Amino acid sequence: DYLDLHYYPQDPNGAAGQIYSSAQDSATVGRRMRSLKELYDALWSSESWIGTVDGSAGDDAAWHYTKPNLIPRVRAWIDQYCPGTKLAITEYAWDNEDDSQHGTISGAVAQAEVLAIFAREGVDLATRWVAPSSGSIVERAFQIFLNYDGAGANVQGDSVAATTSNIDQIGAYGFHGNGRMWLLLTNKDTVAHDVSIALHQARNAAWKLYGFDAANAVHQIGSGGTVNGTSLSLTALTPMSANLLVIPDNDDIFKNGFQ
Repeated sequence: DYLDLHYYPQDPNGAAGQIYSSAQDSATVGRRMRSLKELYDALWSSESWIGTVDGSAGDDAAWHYTKPNLIPRVRAWIDQYCPGTKLAITEYAWDNEDDSQHGTISGAVAQAEVLAIFAREGVDLATRWVAPSSGSIVERAFQIFLNYDGAGANVQGDSVAATTSNIDQIGAYGFHGNGRMWLLLTNKDTVAHDVSIALHQARNAAWKLYGFDAANAVHQIGSGGTVNGTSLSLTALTPMSANLLVIPDNDDIFKNGFQ
C-alpha cells in the first residue's frame, strides 16, 4: 500500500513568473531552485503563499504549514499512523515542459536534484507530470541517472551521506552500489564554481565527470587519474548545470560519504 501525494511548488500571491512555467527570469529561477527545500528542510519557510497562511484570511492555520518539510513530515505520519506504508508522489514538476516549450535548464537541474532528494528522503515511487519529451532539456535530468555515458551506465544502489557548505549554490547527493560511487553536484548559480570534495577515508582511484547544461546534453566533461587521498577538486562547474562524478571502488569505504 502507498500513501499517494501530489506536490507542485507554488508562487506568492500576485507574483509574476510561475515556477510551474517556462519562465527563466532571475526571480523565478531563484524561487524555483530554493523551493526544492520545501521537500526536506524543516527550517525552510516557503516563499510562496504557503508561507503566509496565518488564519487572517479565513484559512484554518492549524491545518497549514508555513514550513512544508514535506517528505519527512509525511513519513513521520506514516510511522505514527500506518507503519510500513510506502510513499508515492504521483504528480510533481518544477517547470512546465511540453512539446512546444521543451523545458528550461533551471527546470532540468531542479528535476535532477528532485530525483536525488526522493532517493535520499525515501520516496518509494514518483511519476512526473508530464513525462519529458524525447530530446527535451528536462529529459537530460533522467539521462544523467539512467544513461550517463551513452552506453547504458546508470546510478543504482544506496543513497549515502553528502553535505554541502552552501545548498543554494551547489547541491550534493551521494550514491553507492555496483562497485562504484556517484556524486551528483548541481550548480544552481549564475556563475561557475570550483568544488572541493572531502572524503572520509583516503582513496586511490580513477574518476570521470559527466554532466549537462543549457548548451550541452549529458556528456563526459572530464576525467582524472586518481583521487588525491581524501580530497578531490573540480574546476569551474558550469552555471546552472548538473554534474555526476563517478569513482570506481573495490571496497566499502565510500559508505561514509562525501563533504
